[in-house]
Amino acid sequence: MSPAVALVLLRRSFDAAWLKVRPSWVLTEAEERLKREDGLADDWYKSLPSAYAPSGRLMWPKEVAAAAVYWLDDENGPVSGQVVDIAQHPFIGRNPPKDSSTIP
Repeated sequence: MSPAVALVLLRRSFDAAWLKVRPSWVLTEAEERLKREDGLADDWYKSLPSAYAPSGRLMWPKEVAAAAVYWLDDENGPVSGQVVDIAQHPFIGRNPPKDSSTIP
């Protein structure tokens, strides 16, 4: 999958007649820039609190692309009407602001 396709997947959910892939917080170039504009340090993503990234880091675009390719592969058979949330934690009620007021 090309990087351009991966970025499209990150900018919006990927919809097919039978599948929706919804990534959570992903470390894209645009996200890095936006967080710096919000007042965070250049390396803000290296020291995220576990409330935002339990694994200690954000997801990379290539990981989201790999998940989409996996679910679109013919070997996955007749998967139908599924929503695949690619996230480190349940997102319901866990979406506080991610700016200098909550990230050191």
